[in-house]
Amino acid sequence: MKVETRVGLFFLGAVITVVAFAWLMGVVNPFSNSYALFVQYNFAGGLEVGSPVRVMGIKVGKVESIEFVPDQRDQQGNEVKLKIKISVSKRAKEALRGDSKFFINLAGIIGEKFLEITPGSLSLPIHEAGAVVRGEDPPRIDQLLSQGYGLAGKLLDIVSKNEGSVGHTIELLDHLVTNLNRTLVQLDKTTKNVEISTLLKTCGI
Repeated sequence: MKVETRVGLFFLGAVITVVAFAWLMGVVNPFSNSYALFVQYNFAGGLEVGSPVRVMGIKVGKVESIEFVPDQRDQQGNEVKLKIKISVSKRAKEALRGDSKFFINLAGIIGEKFLEITPGSLSLPIHEAGAVVRGEDPPRIDQLLSQGYGLAGKLLDIVSKNEGSVGHTIELLDHLVTNLNRTLVQLDKTTKNVEISTLLKTCGI
């Protein structure tokens, strides 16, 4: 067998091996109408395997897997612990560009969680199969509630420790309002006096 033939067969075998590996990994499937992307998060926010993937409110795919990767980093070198594999319909491929955002959203108040993708700019490249993108971490409701309780506790503590000062301040404000009300009453009576009213008109007031 000639050397050229051997090289050709070796190259063809390598291509077949790469395609087969990609197909097994779920990144490339020539017989499928969808392709895979990987989204990095630090908090899944209740997202589960099978959760829908939407673009502009339209379901275009689903979450295939959620993997914990301790040593993973994003393009900026920041640690990102979760890698979520999603399958997206090829008909939505044109909308998934370099500046597309990947959010974890909620359908209604108590509805299901889903992954929402915003369409990107046409001037930027399309996310190809197997691309790894950084998602927008959802807010931690538990942390917000904890911080809210902590702040409320601190306010109550401040009020309890300065109860006398607060009471004194409220008393001063009450006196101020009372004196202001009396002043307004006297001013109203004064303006009803004919002579003073005439004087005010003369002065242009």
